[in-house]
Order: sequence, then C-alpha cells, then structure tokens
Amino acid sequence: MIRIARGDEGTDFAKHARKQRAAAMLAWARNKPPEPDYRLVARTLYERQWFKCAWCERACGFENQPVEHFRPKGGAHDGSVADRKVTRRDPDHYWWLAWTWSNLLFSCTRCNGQATKGNWFPIAPGSKRVPAPPRELMRALPPACLDLASERPLLIDPAADNPMDHLVWQPENPSASWEALKWRPYGHDPQGRGTTTIKILGLEGDHARDVSLEINATITTTALSIVEALEQNDGPRVHRDLDTIEKYFAETRLFLAAKHDAWTWFTDQPALAPLGAMSRAPIARPGAASDTTRAEPDVSPPSEFDSLSNELVLRILAGDFANTDEVLLAFASEKVRDVSVIQRLTERSLSSLQAADTRLLAVLALFEDHDSIARADVARVTGRSGNELTEYLALATAARVLVFQSSAKSLTPTGGSKDRYCRGDRP
Repeated sequence: MIRIARGDEGTDFAKHARKQRAAAMLAWARNKPPEPDYRLVARTLYERQWFKCAWCERACGFENQPVEHFRPKGGAHDGSVADRKVTRRDPDHYWWLAWTWSNLLFSCTRCNGQATKGNWFPIAPGSKRVPAPPRELMRALPPACLDLASERPLLIDPAADNPMDHLVWQPENPSASWEALKWRPYGHDPQGRGTTTIKILGLEGDHARDVSLEINATITTTALSIVEALEQNDGPRVHRDLDTIEKYFAETRLFLAAKHDAWTWFTDQPALAPLGAMSRAPIARPGAASDTTRAEPDVSPPSEFDSLSNELVLRILAGDFANTDEVLLAFASEKVRDVSVIQRLTERSLSSLQAADTRLLAVLALFEDHDSIARADVARVTGRSGNELTEYLALATAARVLVFQSSAKSLTPTGGSKDRYCRGDRP
C-alpha cells in the first residue's frame, strides 16, 4: 500500500457533494436511508490512483468497482480484528461523511467486501468516536460531528498517512535461497496500525502469495542477474539490470510498496553491497510525498435562507422537488411569493416559474369563481386528470395559497402520486 495523491476535489464534485449531503440530512431526519450517487467522482479517483485499488495496489477495471469510504457510510464496526469478532456496532456512523472528498477512495470489490474492509473502523483504546448528528432537520451539521482530529483510527488512511511508515514487506523465510523467498507484510509502528490494517484487509494469505509471485518474477529475478553480473565484473549489464529495476516502479505497476521493500532488503545483502559504490540514485519511495487532498471551500447560503425553515433549506439544497409547481407550493407554504427570489434560490428558470405561477393561480381561480364547476371540466381546461387535479388542490390547500370556496373544499384526496399532478413541467 502506498500513499495516494487524491488531489483537488473540483468544483463539480463539490456542488454535487453539497446536494447529496442535503439529501442525506433530509433522509436522516425522515428515518429513510440515503441514496448515494458516486458516478461523478469514481472516474476521478480511479485515474488519480493509477487504475489501482487504494488498499491492495492491484490493477482493477473501472466498471462495477466500488467507491470506498475510509470511514464507513453506515454501521462502523469495532472489536477483535485478529478473529474478526465485532464487539461494537455504531449504526449511525458515518453517514454524514459519505460525500466528503477526504473520505473517498477507489477500491476493488475484494478489499471493499464484508470479508475484508467492509464496515470495519476500529479506533484506539481511549479514543471516542465523534458524535453523530441528532435525528432532526438541520441546515448545517454540528461542528462536533466534523472534529475528526479527536478520533485515533487504527486503520491506515492511504491518503492522509504514508502506509510505508506503518507496514513493511519482508521474507518470512530470510535464510532460504532468494528464489524460494516468501514475502508477507508486517506491522512496524508502535500504535499497531500496520498490524490492524493487515488483518482488516486480509493482506496475508492469498494476497501475500500473489505479491510474492510478482516480487520473485521481477525484483528477485533481476537481483540475481545483478549478482551474476557483479561476479563477472560486467558493469554494462549491471546498469541494464538497474534500468530494468527502475521500470518496475512505474506508477501503473502492481504492488509498488512491497517491491520497494523487497529491493531495499536485497540491496542490504552482502551480495549486492558493491552497488553502493556505483553512481546510481537509489529507488525513491513510491507514492505521494504528502497528503495532496484539497477540498473546495463551503459556499455560504444566500441571506434569503435565514427566514426559511430548515426543511425548505435542505429541500432547496438537495433539489428535492418533483417539478416547478411543487417548488412554488413549498415556498407559498412559508409565505414566499416573490418569483424572482424563488428563482435565485432554486436556480430554476424564471420563465418556468412564471408559467407555473400563472398555471397554479388559473386552476385555483376556476374553483374560486365557479361554485358548481365539474371536476371533469377543470381537468379538460387544465390538461390534468381528475386524480392529478385532486392532489394538486390538496397541496395548494395545505400551502394556503388561497382560501377555497365550499366547492373546492368538498374535493378530498383519493390517493396517487404527487409526481403526477403536473406532467410535462420538468425543466
């Protein structure tokens, strides 16, 4: 595992993330699960990670691979990592970080699965998880929910941390011949984060076998060739082999951290000691030198939001309106009738809002002006079905747009979907 260069969030994803967070906050308050959408960010993460999994460094295709959350988006697990026994589940953690740029990674299905990373996110003894937001409508998350510095996770973050500071690949049988070496990862930090990460991600077993095969086919084979060239005093061949070694560390190659550890181990052996006298630069540690994550600053909401309810603010930010008529009815319920203000807050086109406003008032005027008008006649004039019209009037009544006459009050909702009452108006 190497440190990845996540880089800038980008304006497009920042806008998308703000919308998704607002939708999640609405869903949380309504006791409904959020519906994540990561299509906008998946490709960016995939390319910046050089088409490899952030955890295991395997090459993986783009299709059907998950966007990983360093902190799980729901149901964080803690417990005995060695035998994968969960002793604590925090079902509310960490849904509010599901669209936070610094929490997202691209991973393979193996590392993302329940048999490996899954929802595991253990924290150090004595550390406490940040509190989950209260289950109520709020226009902004409480600062305490975002104070992640107070947590001490035992899982390595491949963007914020340098994984090579915490785990190292070494031969488990160092006295064997070089061709027979079997490589495996070991934790080498006092906090135990390396060992915990190895266990959670299952970097031993079959994965270690695959890494050993790759090391032996590349680094080991070339190291043996260098030993032979040194014994024959064949300087040009040594340099050619060293050029080959450097090619094994191209960004798109597999298992760069393990290969670097293996090459370091080989160059510490007496057989390759003469390389120290050669004027060749050592192989640099692979991966980013520092955390490159850069998030877009939050945009302050317009001052007009101050007078609106938390629910309406979240609906605006989340785009939680089926159509333009519903936008006007929602604002009317809070006594906001200035179409220009609504247009500025919702970014709907002014023409569509004006058309919806005219249409809404015309429909209501029909009922106000004609005590005995038949519902079928209004449906014919307005182009709406009877059920659509009934729901439309029910919404308008709830919004207190106008006080209806008795003929309108006699209409009671008969069921159906709110999404159907103003077909054709989805700008």
